Amino acid sequence: MGETIRIIVVLVAISVVAGFGVGITSNKPRAQIEQQARAAQQSALQVVLPEGVTIEERAGSGALPPRYWAARRDSSDVAYAFQAAGRGYSSDVSLMVGVDTAGVILGISVLGQNETPGLGTRVTEVATTRYVWNAFGRAEAPREPWFTEQFEGLDLDERIEISKAGEWHALAKDQRERLRSENDVSAITGATISTRAVVRALETRVFPYLRALREGHNEHAAE
Repeated sequence: MGETIRIIVVLVAISVVAGFGVGITSNKPRAQIEQQARAAQQSALQVVLPEGVTIEERAGSGALPPRYWAARRDSSDVAYAFQAAGRGYSSDVSLMVGVDTAGVILGISVLGQNETPGLGTRVTEVATTRYVWNAFGRAEAPREPWFTEQFEGLDLDERIEISKAGEWHALAKDQRERLRSENDVSAITGATISTRAVVRALETRVFPYLRALREGHNEHAAE
């Protein structure tokens, strides 16, 4: 009997130590993931909001999201940033969207997606023109992803249509200007569903959030 009790005590002690160790190791990656997500969030805010503003995180209620951001200048709100997501072909396409108080889209940054490689994943593709002499001379200036760039300047108060006239990065300047004047965007070849996911997120999430602010729904600074 004594030997049995000793074995039980040893096994319990091993289980406790093992459980404690698993808890520590699982909490560390979780904290790292949260830290990385926070850093990505802050980086995205810099992309989608104007320069020279004070960014204030706020908590919303009712028709507003739990968290959103206001860009303030001279004690007035000049723009807002919202997180939103639309269902793509194989994943949710998660976005940070900046929009001014008039409803003009200032910028979009993709926070996360798991779309089809080579198709839907191109929502984050940066189109570059590579030359042999780039390796010996001046490097190309970094650019933002062409797909999200085309949304800048569009009006959320108007319907955003998806055009199949060709991908934005391959269009001539006058063709791009025509799309923007018509409040249209170009689809990613072979990934219309991923394109539509972004448009749907804007129309069903971001626009209602902006409308709620216009209508004076409850908001307050986040703790």
